[in-house]
Formats: sequence, structure tokens, C-alpha cells
Amino acid sequence: MERREAQRTPAASKAVVYYAGRRIGLYRVLDVSPGGLRLAPGAIMFYQGTPLEVICPGSGGDESALQRLSGEVVHASPAGIGLAFRGDDAAETRVSSPRAVPLECGEA
Repeated sequence: MERREAQRTPAASKAVVYYAGRRIGLYRVLDVSPGGLRLAPGAIMFYQGTPLEVICPGSGGDESALQRLSGEVVHASPAGIGLAFRGDDAAETRVSSPRAVPLECGEA
């Protein structure tokens, strides 16, 4: 049974994932919704309840505008890592320069 309040939109971008202020790696974003996003499984998986921060391209296809979003892992499986946005991060925080985050790094 689908418990999601908002429809998911397929995505074809990558996000830099941080845990406790440390860069974990680059993960592929599978889909997004106003309430969260789903990442492809990477070299490191996370337990349910783990707080993460992700930096990903802005909405509307504007790859030059990055968003910093905080969330919590709500599920992790071979199908992906589900992240629910927390607090004010439904209203994204923009990062001023695309060079601020090295998105060309190797994939996790």
C-alpha cells in the first residue's frame, strides 16, 4: 500500500551525501517528491533514522543552482535509500556557487 502523500517524479541527477558533517560520497537520485527523495544504493548504506544532508541540483533543471537539504533515512534496501526531508528543508536552501561542491567526484 502506498503511504506517500505526494507523487514522486523520476530524477536523473546526482547528490553529494553528508553524514555528521562528513562527505560520504556521490549518490544517484532516483526520484523526488515534495516530502523527500530516493537515492540509488551506494557503497555505504544507512540505517533507518540516520540523519543525512544532501546537496543536489536545483529544481526546474537549473544545474547551476544547488540545494542543501536535510533529511532522515526512512528506509534502506537494495531498491534504494528513502530520505524524508526534515523541518524547513521542504523550502530548500540554495548554495550560491556550483563550484562549492565537487559533483564530478567518483560515484559511491
